[in-house]
Amino acid sequence: MDIRSESQSQSTLSKKEIDSLMEKLINAEDTNHNLRNELNCKQKELKELQIAVIELGRENQILQVLRDRLTNRQWTKDDEALTCFSCNCEFSLSTRRHHCRNCGGIFCQHCSSNRASTTFSKDPVRVCQMCYKELTDNS
Repeated sequence: MDIRSESQSQSTLSKKEIDSLMEKLINAEDTNHNLRNELNCKQKELKELQIAVIELGRENQILQVLRDRLTNRQWTKDDEALTCFSCNCEFSLSTRRHHCRNCGGIFCQHCSSNRASTTFSKDPVRVCQMCYKELTDNS
């Protein structure tokens, strides 16, 4: 009976070891599942952030171009413009010069008949056709 009881006790011990190992395996699988879910969430979040960084980079480039345009704009002197910057009609007593309040260029009445709010003025002011399109497309 010694062998039988020893065999039974080893069997019981092995059963306990198997149960313990199974429990550890189940816990490890649960942990693995949770970590995989967390990894998937983090990877999705990373992709979204990468897209946001790309979009911010594009917006930054656009803003830099606009800033450069605004800082490089100069008010054109009347005597520097003999013709309209847009349609090239000659200025005379009947065809007056009008400054675009956004870019500073000189235009005829027809080419500067639009009014829009600019970064310098919240009230609508005279602007050329190109600046009008630029200012109203961004609104």
